Amino acid sequence: MGQADRTGVPKSRLNSKQLEIQAAITGFVPRVFASATGGFPAAVERAIGWPMSQARPELIDCRDCRRPVSFSAVSCPHCGSTEPSGPYVHSKKELRRLRAEDRNDHTLLVTTLGCCCGGALYGILLGSSTLGAILAGLGYGVFGLLVGVPVAFAINMTRGLLG
Repeated sequence: MGQADRTGVPKSRLNSKQLEIQAAITGFVPRVFASATGGFPAAVERAIGWPMSQARPELIDCRDCRRPVSFSAVSCPHCGSTEPSGPYVHSKKELRRLRAEDRNDHTLLVTTLGCCCGGALYGILLGSSTLGAILAGLGYGVFGLLVGVPVAFAINMTRGLLG
């Protein structure tokens, strides 16, 4: 009979791919899951070709060198790429939410600055002297700023209701 591996399965019954996978996995992580659940049936371990009581790493292909690297790796051990899994790609739902937040920020900024500038212009036009126009412009500008923020908030909150 052929030489047996750690699982008790004769190596002659394992194909080359199973041997390669088993060699990559052996000794990776302590038996966390098996100790929590009490282990796996020996028949299942023999059928698969490696002990299921040992956790297997989640390997992905590096975006740059296409060699296997752990999903949680900070950098690729082969080529040194700092993003082996590639840049984060947002889902359609996340993109829609980010666009809505950008639109809300833009509305807040435009509305607040519009009210501030409108108040300042109103104060300047109503001022009788130069100093009075400057002080009135500043006062009405600050008032426009204080009014503009809640107005922009109300616009952003009702946007979803109206359209």
